[in-house]
Amino acid sequence: MSPISFDDVLPATSWSLTDLSTTESGAICLIYDRLSKAGELPSEGEST
Repeated sequence: MSPISFDDVLPATSWSLTDLSTTESGAICLIYDRLSKAGELPSEGEST
């Protein structure tokens, strides 16, 4: 059985890191926004 490839199933997506913080216990919290096809953040009210 061959490995499953999602390259042809899921659309390509780009992400932008918008926030980075650490907790008292040392956990790292990363917040990302998904970018539109043009590489820009979606306009307000636009579904991502």
